[in-house]
Amino acid sequence: MLRLQPGWRCCFPLVLLAGLALPTPARAGDEVTISVIAILATDKDKVIEPKIECIAKEVKKLEEAQSLTGFRIGREIRTAITVNCKEKIELVDGQVMHVLITRKPDKDNWVQLKITPPLAGPVTYECICGKFFPILTRYQTDSKQRLILAVRIQPCGKK
Repeated sequence: MLRLQPGWRCCFPLVLLAGLALPTPARAGDEVTISVIAILATDKDKVIEPKIECIAKEVKKLEEAQSLTGFRIGREIRTAITVNCKEKIELVDGQVMHVLITRKPDKDNWVQLKITPPLAGPVTYECICGKFFPILTRYQTDSKQRLILAVRIQPCGKK
């Protein structure tokens, strides 16, 4: 399991610190709001939508993404997910991501979730509410645009 450390203003780096956490029991009916931005990246242009500039900047630091220069939003999704209930989120081109909130926000606003992005196995990690976690997937559209996911648990409570 990965535990993401806060420190970036708008998004987390993809290189993470590993950590351990003891799960907090969830009550039936607990819901958490999640936002997912499906970003399509290309090396064919240099247009970056302003809303995702900080995510693009972090993704371009990765060796396998350095050739990507253009970033646009393919789809934005915001939905409430019941804790411990697996949900399917539709992205672009029929691709889906499965999400399971395994622990609701604790007193410090840390949430644990398990996601399964397209063409990848499940990843369990912890993050603090209100920050995007970018995921570079292996999926490419017919026009060779790379799918990047930015996942954020909505701001939960005050620290």
